[in-house]
Amino acid sequence: MALAIFDDDEARMRSDEEWVAVALKDMSAFAHLYGRYYLPIYQYCRLRLQSAQETEDATNETFERAMRSLAGFRGGSFRSWLFSIAANHVRNTARDRRPMLPLPSGPESPDLDPMISPEEAALARERAQVMQDRLAALSEGQRRVVELRLVGLSAPDIADVFGMSVSAVKVAQWRAFKRLRDLLDGEDKDAGSTETTDV
Repeated sequence: MALAIFDDDEARMRSDEEWVAVALKDMSAFAHLYGRYYLPIYQYCRLRLQSAQETEDATNETFERAMRSLAGFRGGSFRSWLFSIAANHVRNTARDRRPMLPLPSGPESPDLDPMISPEEAALARERAQVMQDRLAALSEGQRRVVELRLVGLSAPDIADVFGMSVSAVKVAQWRAFKRLRDLLDGEDKDAGSTETTDV
């Protein structure tokens, strides 16, 4: 069966479930779901993993597994199902990672996107590192919830991904944000205490 051609507006208007139904008959339709979810899945994997290479691998593996398992999708939220696959993969990747000695520092690897200046790339890396450092202060459960909120999942979606109740997700989220606020307040106080007053 040849994939029906849809204009961009019509393609965007179709729900995930409609694209799943079409993809089950013609796997090339899965490209629409890939296009819709590539960036959120990539961003989620980037929060969870240590390197850009691991992130790319995990993102690709998530979509490969989703394509192979699409016939087993039993309805519900495709988005939650896809993020469940990503969450399981990054958890397994982190668990299986063997401790490695750090490589000696060398020159930064060049950024692949020529539209991003070196300064912008450095700032983006720094922001990502600050975010990872702050998230590391949370419990594992809180961190997992916040990471999915950061890429746009709702509390019901997160509950589906982790098999939790919506109220448990909301409690974990509230505690995580309170912990982050407390950390930020502590950093502000520390920064204020180092100021000198010799005017």
